[in-house]
Amino acid sequence: MTIGGNATFSGSVQADSVTVAGAAAIHGGAVTTTGAQSYSGAVTVSAAETAFTASGGDITLSSTLDGTAALSQGVVFATGTGSVRISGAAGGSARLGAVTLASGTTACESTLSAGAVTVSGGTLTFGGDATFSSLEVAGGAALAAESGSPAVLTVEGTTTNGGSITLAAGDATLTGAYSGTGGALTASGGTTVFGADVDLSGTA
Repeated sequence: MTIGGNATFSGSVQADSVTVAGAAAIHGGAVTTTGAQSYSGAVTVSAAETAFTASGGDITLSSTLDGTAALSQGVVFATGTGSVRISGAAGGSARLGAVTLASGTTACESTLSAGAVTVSGGTLTFGGDATFSSLEVAGGAALAAESGSPAVLTVEGTTTNGGSITLAAGDATLTGAYSGTGGALTASGGTTVFGADVDLSGTA
């Protein structure tokens, strides 16, 4: 499916691939493809949760990603071993709700503002400031600031790290309890503030 202008999807979408040259308003809660998905303009989601699934391709958002009301619209990205790239701000105009990532690599090149963020597989990188209500990094998964980036990470609630969190030159504020059992946290610059208890039991 190739749309040369803007697109509004009122129901779920199943296709071999999806390409939208303009803005995309996604209301149906799911876009599922066997190949790639590409959105050149701003993407807006309105369902409580919208799942972007590409079983055999990458997902590329060349502009922004927003909900319609702060913390009310969540997203799931699942590409298997494929990649997800979001070039513009994610949650910049309307902060996203829960975000779940199950892809090989997810790159947010600008700011990322969301509710509960779960990295269940692969690696999430961010190039701009990132603000989450809570953060969970599963075993074998990773979250990392782009190399040399002064991006600031703020987690307003709890952080559960069973995988790997790597921070570059920016600061980090982990307001709630930090549980790092089985995980690794590396901060190579800036200041890392732990606002509550830190539990690293069983971690080398």
